[in-house]
Amino acid sequence: MRYLVLSDIHSNIDAFNSVLSFFKRKKYNKILFLGDLVGYAAAPNQVVEKFRSLKNVLYVRGNHDKVCSGIEKGNHFNDKAKAAALWTMKKLTRNNLNFLKKMPQGPLEVNNDILIAHGSPINEDFYIFSDFDAYQIFMQTNHFITFIGHTHLPIVYEFDGEDVNGFFLRDRMVIKLDRKKRYIINPGSVGQPRDRDPRASAIIYDSKLDKIYAYRINYNINKAFDRIVKERLPIHLAIRLGYGV
Repeated sequence: MRYLVLSDIHSNIDAFNSVLSFFKRKKYNKILFLGDLVGYAAAPNQVVEKFRSLKNVLYVRGNHDKVCSGIEKGNHFNDKAKAAALWTMKKLTRNNLNFLKKMPQGPLEVNNDILIAHGSPINEDFYIFSDFDAYQIFMQTNHFITFIGHTHLPIVYEFDGEDVNGFFLRDRMVIKLDRKKRYIINPGSVGQPRDRDPRASAIIYDSKLDKIYAYRINYNINKAFDRIVKERLPIHLAIRLGYGV
């Protein structure tokens, strides 16, 4: 089975379309989505509608999906994120709003080997930023792979039963997984990368070969920038796209 693993699209239809177009040339059987369809950028309805049209998708909600649909108030958001979330809630159609409200809370077990979550399988809002953070999750789970999003950083945490080794994924990297170890893997963000590479980020996992294939995909950042400016969302949200921060 080949899985396309995506996370954190954040209303960036230009990045999302480019990613889907790129992976038409790659073979995969199923999509795993790790949350945050919306928030930050300026095309929430287009993203949700495109996502709803896809087939063979397993998914969980993200923290922005909760706030933008009104499940939570976003009191922990910074001013820019909250402004974008309130704007998104007003812009969403009723059908798309209801879809977000019904997105399942993680974690979700794909099979005996694979678990998906937004922040972590213990707490969907928890950020895994370090080897120590990952170690805490390994101590409370037993799946071969846990796919997570939330930090917007493409990274692999490898656990040999004693120590955790974290390393970033770069474009066109191929990682052979070891069945004697366990992994927490973040594919990075489609719509708002934060590893100083502005290209959209996604991975393929081949469960037969136990290999991870990392990809960065170019998209029209200027178009995404202009959408944000046109809707008078915080300019910072547009500027950061070009820097990948």
